Amino acid sequence: MQEIARLQRDKGREAERMANFQKQSNNASMSASRASSPSSANSYLRTAQRNSEQAAGAQKNIANIEDKIAREHSRLADVQKNLAREEEREADARQRDADRRARDREQRMRRIDSTLTEHSVLHRRTLSPLKK
Repeated sequence: MQEIARLQRDKGREAERMANFQKQSNNASMSASRASSPSSANSYLRTAQRNSEQAAGAQKNIANIEDKIAREHSRLADVQKNLAREEEREADARQRDADRRARDREQRMRRIDSTLTEHSVLHRRTLSPLKK
């Protein structure tokens, strides 16, 4: 998430740079149209061209940053999916363990009940001849 935030900040800075270059290019173009001499007009036009190229470079940087952001989002989605899968596995393992403990407890209770029943029968058999 921090990487995405950093990339978003970088994208904002590049967008600001691009806007500044475009503004400078537009100002230079307007100055060229108002220039009184051809050499001044050509100078302004070269400045406008240079600023326009720099704006295009900033736009390309923005596209690259957006691509990185998309990759980071994809990576984040994969990590979240893997985390959810792992949490589900852990929950299943806990449930299986709880089921196993419940079965073991039930088996112990049945064995205890069986032993008590057996002892009760033996006790009755032992008391039966004594009562006579």
